This record gives sequence, C-alpha cells and structure tokens, in this order.
Amino acid sequence: MDNLDEFTEARIIDEIKNFSDADLEDVLMNLTPTERNILCLRHGIRDPKLPKDKAKALAYIAKKFVETKARIKELEDKAMNRLK
Repeated sequence: MDNLDEFTEARIIDEIKNFSDADLEDVLMNLTPTERNILCLRHGIRDPKLPKDKAKALAYIAKKFVETKARIKELEDKAMNRLK
C-alpha cells in the first residue's frame, strides 16, 4: 500500500473539509464504516462539537476502537489512498 506524503494527505483533507454536506457524504460512502469513522475523528470531519481544524490523536482513536495506534494509522492510510 502506498503511503501518501503529508502534503498530499493535507491537500485531500482540505478539499474534503470544503465539500458541501451532500458531496461529503458521497465521498465518505466510498469508505468502510470503520475507515470513515477514523478519518472523521482524526481530521475533525462531521463532528459538530469539534472544530474542523482540530484533529484527534491516534492514541485517542486507538483507545476508542480498541486497536493499536499502528493499526489505526494503517486504516487511516488505507482510507486516504482510497480517496486520492
């Protein structure tokens, strides 16, 4: 699996954050529910209580999903590669 460089990943997230709600839903439906939830938590997407520029740490997400940080990062990378 290709790992995206930080610039490419940031560009994709910036584009997603500027989508309309309908377009955002269309894009996120290309991901599995787990990938979608991880990406949303990690990058502050679709959380009304969390500012869009406030990301959650891998440790927080790993604890929530009862996974390792490495596994969460792997799932995040997989989701990002599916979106590029």
